[in-house]
Amino acid sequence: MLTIVYSYYNSSKALGIQIDNWSQYPIELMKKLHFILIDDCSDNKADLKINFPINLTLSRVAEREGFS
Repeated sequence: MLTIVYSYYNSSKALGIQIDNWSQYPIELMKKLHFILIDDCSDNKADLKINFPINLTLSRVAEREGFS
């Protein structure tokens, strides 16, 4: 298992492009991957429009710490 961590902050367009890229990965590879998406206290929460099998954990930073 390989874990890929992707950070997100107010960039739904870039996130959509990244999700589209992930959707192109071969299914046998996807079975060996775990994605962690970290929403770093965005004003616009990550909008996940996913229509393919993916092992994904979404974590949101709830409060601004000034340096997260």
